[in-house]
Amino acid sequence: MRRFSKREAIRAGGLVVGLVLLVALVLTSYAQAGSGDKRMAQDLWQKIQKAKYRNWPTVPGKGTMYRGQPPHGKFLSTYLNPEAAKGMRSKKGVMPEDAIIVKENYKPNRQLAAVTVMYKEPGYDPMHGDWFWSKFKPDGEILKAGKPAGCISCHGSVRSNDYIFTFPIAPIKP
Repeated sequence: MRRFSKREAIRAGGLVVGLVLLVALVLTSYAQAGSGDKRMAQDLWQKIQKAKYRNWPTVPGKGTMYRGQPPHGKFLSTYLNPEAAKGMRSKKGVMPEDAIIVKENYKPNRQLAAVTVMYKEPGYDPMHGDWFWSKFKPDGEILKAGKPAGCISCHGSVRSNDYIFTFPIAPIKP
């Protein structure tokens, strides 16, 4: 087995250190790119709390604690801010900007497990209806924020209804 000279060992060590620094830089850049989404989610949580979202209207015919399905929960309660409620009633096929849909996700024992939120932010993600997605623990801790692949891929199946499962936002054609 070949032994490395001191010069070769120093050069190899320098390469390793350089590689580690490069990886750290890439990971830091990636984390910072997501920090805008995290900040936006924090602001959104504060906004819905301040607005007392539980006083917002629910989906007609569903009310609160209606039966849900995975991944959201056994029972659900969905609340619409004034913009989302107007979008639901107008049936224009696309939610207006600043629409917020808050879904409380409950366990089978009716304990709140998570709060998921769709927020219509103009220019945020034109490829996916400009929706900003977030999932919070009941205390507001952010579990997901931004463009979670799972949210987009699932809700993408109802792209023609502006990514919304819970109610139609366009006239239903016979």
